Amino acid sequence: MTDISDAVDLLLAGVVPERVGEIKAVWSSMQDRVRLQDSRGFVMQQIYGTIQVNELALKQIWFIGFACQKAIEAYSGNIVAQQFSGQPCDTSELTTWADRNGTDLFADRMRLAKELANAECLEDFDWPNDVPYPLEGASYETINDKAIFDLVCMAGAYIFLHEISHSLIWQSATTPMSMISEEVECDKFALDMMIGCIPKYSSESGYSKEQVLAKRLLGIIFAKIVILVVTPQSRWKSSSDHPPVANRIRTILDAADDSIPEDFWLASAAILVALAEYFRLLNSPVAFTSSRDLAYKMCELIGQSD
Repeated sequence: MTDISDAVDLLLAGVVPERVGEIKAVWSSMQDRVRLQDSRGFVMQQIYGTIQVNELALKQIWFIGFACQKAIEAYSGNIVAQQFSGQPCDTSELTTWADRNGTDLFADRMRLAKELANAECLEDFDWPNDVPYPLEGASYETINDKAIFDLVCMAGAYIFLHEISHSLIWQSATTPMSMISEEVECDKFALDMMIGCIPKYSSESGYSKEQVLAKRLLGIIFAKIVILVVTPQSRWKSSSDHPPVANRIRTILDAADDSIPEDFWLASAAILVALAEYFRLLNSPVAFTSSRDLAYKMCELIGQSD
């Protein structure tokens, strides 16, 4: 196993620089806090205070981010058009006059994402040419690819913050919580670390609070989609050790206040519509009044899935 604690520290410093001091105070800066395993399957877990992850899990986070990119590109314009014309969200209409190439690319990336989730090792997976491969110092040809890179980093930071919370709970030696209660607590910790001090970051950076909140929450949506993809659909609704997937997505939607830009809702709705269509949950047109309304309704459909 390889110690990658410093690399994770750099990731968190880039995503939530305003919380670095707090994270260091509770999690320290010692070595071997995060170990990269040479193992098969999807590994992202905390064991005895140490976070263990493998290359396949890191690549999965990356790959699903770029799948979400195609969902946003392919579905956003149609959602706007349907809302403007007062039409319901109808996937048969969507696939008829949407960018068919974009919807097909999303479906293809989702199929590959599921293959990657089920791969025993990276050598079993044929990386597609249209998804940038994560290499140190890589450059991106388009502003969209650079934006997705930023959002993937935010998704990764959220996931590591969740696991850090598990580590802190284990180290505290407090009365054990139920597995589901602990998962909820770790989600709360990670979300607070991501958005709890945005006014401070905004003041120091000059970026608007609303734009920072929108970008970080969308990155967390990416992280939740990773959970959705790697979790068997039969366990989305009921599990002995994790809350329902839809509840975890809804918590992030609930964290968006009234000041958040419309782009956040449109991107979130596009991703969730694309997923609902891919998993065949949209069996009839869904009336909606706004991108926000549509995002919540898609989340509800995911919650009803068995």
